[in-house]
Amino acid sequence: VDVPLMYHGLALDRVHYDPGLRAPSPKGRPARAWGVRVDAGEVKAVMESVLKEVRVIDAVEYREPEAAWAVPLAWRNIIIAHIKVSHDGSELIPDYGLTEEVRRYVI
Repeated sequence: VDVPLMYHGLALDRVHYDPGLRAPSPKGRPARAWGVRVDAGEVKAVMESVLKEVRVIDAVEYREPEAAWAVPLAWRNIIIAHIKVSHDGSELIPDYGLTEEVRRYVI
């Protein structure tokens, strides 16, 4: 299950949620579960709790195509998302492809 991180109606990134573990999966490793019932209310409740514990890791990675900094977000001991920030640090850079996906299938 992918859970979008939204900011002012735009998706910044997605968090992979593992319904079997009832917790986020590490970034880049989407959960694969078959025959597991997914309760949207439970996913929302767990992710709201997780987001209260998310912290910014004190490091960044520069992404050339977007001319932006990728700032990792961690929950417990795993990176669960990257938020892109403009090269001068003045604005958050949305994931427009993901935003369109959310608008098409979720909202």
